[in-house]
Amino acid sequence: MILYTKHGFSLIELLISIAILAVFASGISLWLGGYKKSADLDSSSRTIISLLRSAQAKALSGNEAKNWGISFDAASGKISTFSDNGTTKTTVKEDYLPNTLKINADSLLGGCNEIIFLRPGGETARDCTIRIEDIADIGLFKDISIKTSGFVGIP
Repeated sequence: MILYTKHGFSLIELLISIAILAVFASGISLWLGGYKKSADLDSSSRTIISLLRSAQAKALSGNEAKNWGISFDAASGKISTFSDNGTTKTTVKEDYLPNTLKINADSLLGGCNEIIFLRPGGETARDCTIRIEDIADIGLFKDISIKTSGFVGIP
């Protein structure tokens, strides 16, 4: 009498294993997609805060005896750093948000599309809150607060 031993897996066992792996892979990809959105938003917010603080520091130092500022363009996502001698504004640097994010146009109303830090104290003329949003999920956003006292950060 010859006994046969079973080697390997049956087709059904292999298909079930592949299906389980596919479910895990799709769950992980969804989780990583949400993480990337959040990471892009955090990174862009930190970049904008850094640009605002840099402009403020230049105004505080009296750099070139000018006021310094940041302008926001909601349509293009452009963020420009500029100097202002009272009569002429000179753009020094331009940055853009990633194409997955946008500047909320309503947050720029009332003159908040341009934040000017006055020398020598580094204060601004008005309080503003700039909202950066994910294009696909407007529930995912960060607010950046700029106060007349000179505070710049996330409230």
